[in-house]
Amino acid sequence: MLVAISQRNLYLKKYGSVDMLETAYVRLFSGFGIDLVQMPNIGKDIKRYIQQISVEGIILSGGGDVDPSLYGGDSTNPGDYSLDRDETEKSLLETALVKDIPVLGICRGMQVINVYFNGKLLQDMKAEINNKIDHVGKKHKVTVSMESIVDALGTNTVEVNSYHNQGIAKAQLSEDLVSFANAQDQTIEAVYHPGRSIAAVMWHPERSNPPTFLDKLLIKSFVVREAFWRKRK
Repeated sequence: MLVAISQRNLYLKKYGSVDMLETAYVRLFSGFGIDLVQMPNIGKDIKRYIQQISVEGIILSGGGDVDPSLYGGDSTNPGDYSLDRDETEKSLLETALVKDIPVLGICRGMQVINVYFNGKLLQDMKAEINNKIDHVGKKHKVTVSMESIVDALGTNTVEVNSYHNQGIAKAQLSEDLVSFANAQDQTIEAVYHPGRSIAAVMWHPERSNPPTFLDKLLIKSFVVREAFWRKRK
């Protein structure tokens, strides 16, 4: 299965703009029969680029923050954002919607999806919500609300990793998306689009070795186009 995946976009003083993908993604997804094609951060031109290859899925990867100006916020740390990446991932989503290509979002990828569908983000979770959960470099429990997943897991509570300082509160979730997992502070940890082949998680499946049962369940569904990713046309 050939799947397009977005990449980080960094500015290095010696080399200029550099695209980068952690090898952990390759290790994880190759175990499910997925061959990843790394998408360059070339903005709107990515539509032309992706039309030349026949991909069966799109992954919006993690890493980095979404520019707050895209959801009505102030860009307080412009060095942390990449407009090229924001534009590239928007174009990937637009292409997926037109061609009914299944989309899996990971961490930042989930945030991009929420913003694309007119949701908003917490720019700094520690500063903006009062809770005892640390979402940066820690593990915490999430409560799963989708019955079919709970039945498969045998429980509605699982532990996930967490590496994000931006997040989504209930009031900020797009009206087009539905949550299926929440943290104990009630921030959103997983979403899907009920009318499109799109779902996303806030944790990083590629950073769990071996992958958790839940991650394996979700990735297998993504590959065979079941559950959230069933064909719509």
